Amino acid sequence: MVRGMVVAIACVFWLAGPAFAQSDGQPVHSFEQLGTKLTIGEVIAVLDTSAGETRGRVAAFTREALTLAIDGSRRRFAMADVARIERRQRDSVANGLLIGAGAGAVLGYGLGRGADSSSCPRPGIECGQGATLGTVTGALWGAVGGWLADTMIRKREVVYLKP
Repeated sequence: MVRGMVVAIACVFWLAGPAFAQSDGQPVHSFEQLGTKLTIGEVIAVLDTSAGETRGRVAAFTREALTLAIDGSRRRFAMADVARIERRQRDSVANGLLIGAGAGAVLGYGLGRGADSSSCPRPGIECGQGATLGTVTGALWGAVGGWLADTMIRKREVVYLKP
């Protein structure tokens, strides 16, 4: 029974793996197309042609230049000086909550069912409480674990790449 639950949980995580690997698309290769990828106020990292990295919020962008707001000052980057622009992409915590709750519920049910007596002498609510309690508790703790795991996932997405 426990071996079956472990296999089921492993399958859930294996099937969820491709969802984490999906990307929004390819990076753009001109500042004219930055409007499709960036918004004003978004935090980005600009890697210039001398391999220096600058982080800041997007203040403005045109076809020729990008302006970042960094600690109250503004810094302008010409398109010729920018090698790559990246932004930090957070993973949605909803899928972590659902996967964790599902996996925790399955594991909790199995453990709670094992704690239940196979022959209950009295009819009533006492019989089968282990499975119910295990399912609910497992779902709650699994959701917390899935949420924590997803809050730690932060990927960097390349938005612009010099041609």
